[in-house]
Amino acid sequence: MKASQAAANRIELESQILSAALRQSWELNDVQGVSLASGELSQIFPDLLPPLKHNNEDIIADYYQCLGLMYSDSPTLVVAQFLKVIRNFLKSNDPMQLKDEYLTILNAGFTLRKPRLRLSHDLVGTRSFILYEGKPKVFEQSASSQIKDAYQAVSPSQAQAEISGPAPSVPEYIAPSQNIEPTVDSFKEPSIPKVDLTRSDIPNPQVVPETIVNVPQAHYGDQKKAKRQDPPPVPKLIELLEYAQIISGSEVQALKNQMAFAPEIPLKDLILGAGYVTQNEMNSLLLAETLITQGKITLPQFAVAMYDERYNGTRMAESLQNRGWLETNVSRYSG
Repeated sequence: MKASQAAANRIELESQILSAALRQSWELNDVQGVSLASGELSQIFPDLLPPLKHNNEDIIADYYQCLGLMYSDSPTLVVAQFLKVIRNFLKSNDPMQLKDEYLTILNAGFTLRKPRLRLSHDLVGTRSFILYEGKPKVFEQSASSQIKDAYQAVSPSQAQAEISGPAPSVPEYIAPSQNIEPTVDSFKEPSIPKVDLTRSDIPNPQVVPETIVNVPQAHYGDQKKAKRQDPPPVPKLIELLEYAQIISGSEVQALKNQMAFAPEIPLKDLILGAGYVTQNEMNSLLLAETLITQGKITLPQFAVAMYDERYNGTRMAESLQNRGWLETNVSRYSG
């Protein structure tokens, strides 16, 4: 148990280190540091970074500036500053008249207090920072320096010599008569020297022996088979989560990346750590995995029963029994 808990803390520790590096680089306007840290975090948590809606990222509200915080402030300071800002706002303003400002402060406090929501806000915000502030500055600086260096490297006399140099040769053009559009025949074809193929000192191209290349068919077939290797199968637990519409494609990719990043961590610990389901729901998922493998229930039956547990408060096993889909008596969950 201790070893499993220590392995599960690895992703949390890595995410905390990368998040601290991301916020510090964002605070210092370090574009390279922001790019490296956000790239690593987006690989581990692709579900926290939604795709671009357009060619350019929409400018989002910076909740740090809304609360007067620094990007690297601790969670304790975030809570204290939020309470201070919301208290001062309510003393001097009417929330009904300034509804948008009031909701923005509430959203900022709620988002920055939750670690995953704060990390998602940081990833989207740093992406906007790179697109709107980082890249144009770097491009303008590098482009201007390159143009300046190139201009100083070439003297005016060299530039004039290159401009006034000999023009490239083009086919001779015969001016057509008036009111006649030029055609292909208006251009003179270049003269091609005739070669006497009967001479003995010139090889005849018609007698050049044909080169035959033998391709080993067996080896080529092995290469085709190697290229058609199927991707590794998705674990059944992830399939059940996606089928029950608990997670989507981005969360599936996040779990795959985390499994590759830390293969020693059990999959159920990754799912629980991400907050996709509760412990009771995880027990129901493990039970459903066993029942589906044994052929006692189907996937649609599982989805309906899981919906009852998540939204109606009825445990999945009880729902299956009440609907007459599960004949085996399931008394209680183990553990």
